[in-house]
Amino acid sequence: MERWKSYRVKPTIVKENFFEKPDEIVELTDKIEWLPPGPKADWPGVRSKNLCDILPNLNNHIISEVLKLYYGRDNIEVLDTIIQFHKIKLTDYKNHNKKHTRFHKDYTDIAGLIYLSKNINDENIGTSILDNDGNLGVKISNVYNTLVCYDGNKLHGATGLNDIERLTIVIFLRHVNEKN
Repeated sequence: MERWKSYRVKPTIVKENFFEKPDEIVELTDKIEWLPPGPKADWPGVRSKNLCDILPNLNNHIISEVLKLYYGRDNIEVLDTIIQFHKIKLTDYKNHNKKHTRFHKDYTDIAGLIYLSKNINDENIGTSILDNDGNLGVKISNVYNTLVCYDGNKLHGATGLNDIERLTIVIFLRHVNEKN
């Protein structure tokens, strides 16, 4: 008998005012190392190391809050997590040689991001999630300190970019299971 059970398709969740002090979170990005994508990576821009390695308290806070939104509590088993700061400029995307990955699947139970760029309340710069037929299902504006999470097996991607650098925290939770 299996002790843990994976949940069904996850709904899209949007939570405004995610961090209590978002400016302090943004300030952390001045002190971290930024890494370019490796040869197999499908994303443009630069990312931090996994937050579990460099900012474990922030990492655990994000996981806990996301799990509370989905399950009403945070004592859920998550076997694999990647949470990173991500910066991207329009020029990064234009120079990216894998533009076909703009709309993609992450193949995770829960994927998401937290918008950390100020003054970009624009639905054309946010995130789009497609339905099973490849049509626009959900379009989320890039609003400072807003979390959006969704089923990582759904097609999704940046709706667009503008000349302002986009700062986010990307979230990938794999093998999320609730105790029976």
